[in-house]
Amino acid sequence: MATLAHPSGPRRVRFLPSRQLDLSTDVVSLPLREQTPKHQLQRFIQDTSERTNLSLCRRGMQIRGANGTYFRVTCKNSWLCPNCTPLALRKFADKSVLLSRSAPQALAVVLTIRHDSSQPLSEVLKSLYGVKTAFLSGRSYDSFRKAYGIIGHGLITELKYSDTDGWNAHLQGIVFQENNSDSTPSPDLSDALQLRWVQTAHQQGVGASLEGQKAFLLPPDDRSNWARYNGKDHPRFTTSSVGSRTVGDIMHDALHGDFEAVSLFLEVEAATKDRRRMAWTPKLEEKLHVR
Repeated sequence: MATLAHPSGPRRVRFLPSRQLDLSTDVVSLPLREQTPKHQLQRFIQDTSERTNLSLCRRGMQIRGANGTYFRVTCKNSWLCPNCTPLALRKFADKSVLLSRSAPQALAVVLTIRHDSSQPLSEVLKSLYGVKTAFLSGRSYDSFRKAYGIIGHGLITELKYSDTDGWNAHLQGIVFQENNSDSTPSPDLSDALQLRWVQTAHQQGVGASLEGQKAFLLPPDDRSNWARYNGKDHPRFTTSSVGSRTVGDIMHDALHGDFEAVSLFLEVEAATKDRRRMAWTPKLEEKLHVR
């Protein structure tokens, strides 16, 4: 058994390869990018993961069923699988594009909570989802929705890790709104959405500020671009940012020998287990008259 450094404390993991990594020195200071074979890190991640993911995903593999017919298998992982997650996010983006074409008005939204470098990702997601549930439910939301002519929404959770601020988990997506006539649009929803989110967060005992939120009206020509942008946060999406990492950056660095990235990957793996990533208002196609 060996212990890896972990943001939420030491975590014991088992190594599958017969040629075990040399952990006699501090793993953080080891030049692992030079010393550790890529396939060994891949097997390590696969062996320590808690559900089907990565190269273990059997997407595209034909399985013979009990009745003799063949069907294709997918892990349906919308967070970490390099095969299934991009497809799930593409479906989310495609649906956003289709619905935004029929919506009278559409607003882009980014809703977040205050970052705390000492909080593990599991606690960050618990807080974020608690605020989200309170924000979108109850009599107060029904009154808010009717007052501002909200038809529905599509929201997705994005993750980012910063060396200084820790985990940044936020909701991003699109809100559809009625428009009574060309000359008399529905009340401005942008400021009201941001204020309601911050107030709801404070009621839930979670820090949030107006400066961290975004909500703005999307011109018809920009709706498709925003919808596609919402589908970018998957394991194959990497950036060149210094000091912050997307899930794709974490995956890339982990597979190239960065033990801090391996530790972050394991944290994402555990924190997102059984977490629903995407949310749509029920019967939104019917409400927007989309066939």
